[in-house]
Amino acid sequence: MANKLPHERLRDWADRGDAPSNYPSYFMIKDMFPGITHPDKYTERDAFRKLADEVEDAIESARVEGTYEYFDMIAAEQGWPKRKADEVVEDYVKRCFLLRPMFEDDEPAQPGDVFESPIGIQERIDYFSVFDWGYRIECGKDGRAWLDLMRGDRLKRPALKVLDADGVPIEVGDTVWLIRLPDSIKEHIGERLTVEAVTYGCVRVRTESGSVLFPRNHQLTHREPDSIRKLRDDMTMYRADMTEEGSILDVELGEWTDRLTAIMERGAE
Repeated sequence: MANKLPHERLRDWADRGDAPSNYPSYFMIKDMFPGITHPDKYTERDAFRKLADEVEDAIESARVEGTYEYFDMIAAEQGWPKRKADEVVEDYVKRCFLLRPMFEDDEPAQPGDVFESPIGIQERIDYFSVFDWGYRIECGKDGRAWLDLMRGDRLKRPALKVLDADGVPIEVGDTVWLIRLPDSIKEHIGERLTVEAVTYGCVRVRTESGSVLFPRNHQLTHREPDSIRKLRDDMTMYRADMTEEGSILDVELGEWTDRLTAIMERGAE
C-alpha cells in the first residue's frame, strides 16, 4: 500500500469504504497510522495533512521528472551530449557548453555587450576567453584593452552618462565627429569616428583609418559638422551620380572640387 501513488491509495480507501459500518477515512487513518487503535478527529486531521504532503511531493516529483524528460528529448534532437544520471540541468550546461561571464543581474554577457570596468570606463566586449580561473574579456580590436574576471565575479551594467558638446549622451558604438580640437589631431575634423570606450571626461574613439584617439567628451558631437571637406565630398558624390557625362555642369563641378582640394591642402579648410 505504501508503494502506491496518492491517487491510487485514495481509490483503494474509497472502495473499502463501501461497507456500511466504516467511512473511507477510517481505512486511510488505519493505513497511515497503523499503531493507533482508537483514532479520533485529531488523528484524522493529521492523516489528511500527511496525505496533502504526499500529494504535493508527488506533483513536484512529476514536474521535475517531466522537465528532465523534455530537456533530454531536445538534447537528443539537437545532437547534444547525453545528460548523466541524476545530473541537474544546471550542471549539465556548465559541463557541456561554453561558460560565459555574467552581469550583476545574472544575465550572460555576449560579444557586443557594453559594461562598466572597475575604473569607471564603458567598454564593449569584442570577445572573451575561458580559463579555469575565470575569463579574459578583450575590448579593443587591437588587443590594447582587456579585463580579467574571476569565476563568480560579475560585470557591471553601464551607469555613467558622458555628454557631448551638444548635451547628448555618448555611448559605446556611437558615430561621432571631432570639434574644438588641438592642432595635433586637427586633420581628423569631418572624419567619422566610432566610440570604443567612455569614461568621465575622456572617450576612446577609432578613426576610419583604424587609429585610436582619446578626445575629451566636449570635443565630440553626434551632429556631422559642415566643412569645406564635406562640401567637396558632396560635390564629388553628386558628380559621380550624374547621368550626363561630359556636360558643362560636370566640367564645372570637376573644377570646383579641384579648387576646394587645393584650398584644403593649403590648410585653409
